Amino acid sequence: WYFRVTDIEKSVNLALIFAQTFFENDPHAFLQIFDQTTASNTYIKKPVETFEFNEQTVMIDKNTLSLNKVFVVYEGLTIDLEISQHDFLQKNSAMGYLANLPLECYQEVVYLKSKVTGTIKKGDEVIHVDGTGYMEKTYGKKFPKKWFWLQANHFEDNVSFTLAGGHVPTLFFKKFGFFTIIHYKDNEYAFGTYNLAKCKIKEIGDHIEFTVTKGKFKL
Repeated sequence: WYFRVTDIEKSVNLALIFAQTFFENDPHAFLQIFDQTTASNTYIKKPVETFEFNEQTVMIDKNTLSLNKVFVVYEGLTIDLEISQHDFLQKNSAMGYLANLPLECYQEVVYLKSKVTGTIKKGDEVIHVDGTGYMEKTYGKKFPKKWFWLQANHFEDNVSFTLAGGHVPTLFFKKFGFFTIIHYKDNEYAFGTYNLAKCKIKEIGDHIEFTVTKGKFKL
């Protein structure tokens, strides 16, 4: 489970990952905290039995992530946030019918945008957050050999989108698949391998250009 919260005015840009791995040489649960502002990444490893999942709530010891709440405590850091006003997907799955195929990796968008309020305490410093959230989840046997993902939900209009793709070996489908979902003024537009859209990736200087097309539509 991946959750990101940003509050531009408070310089908050945090990503949290709640997960477990059953890798035979080292099965364990883990919580990962990436702070874009300080460019720091913390990997907290826990015994696999500390991981719990109950309906829409993920727990690793006292650390909790749900649709409405985030609570994390670790070495002087306390994250206590409330989540509301979700922009959930209007369709059942971001992957379309691909979610029913025997792939090695699946990616789902939980919501494209939400309101996030609460506090982040770092030692004696307390940051009062009034920002924006995003949540997705990834599961399967292993990550694709090659993959990309990006999302954005900070626009003047009510716009948010996500774009993901990768090479996922399977006996029943192409090696490459992608999807992009755009939420614009309460309407949702979905494009992907499952509806014959195409994604072109091109390197231009020091950046990468993604072009998604379907019929007359171009992103």
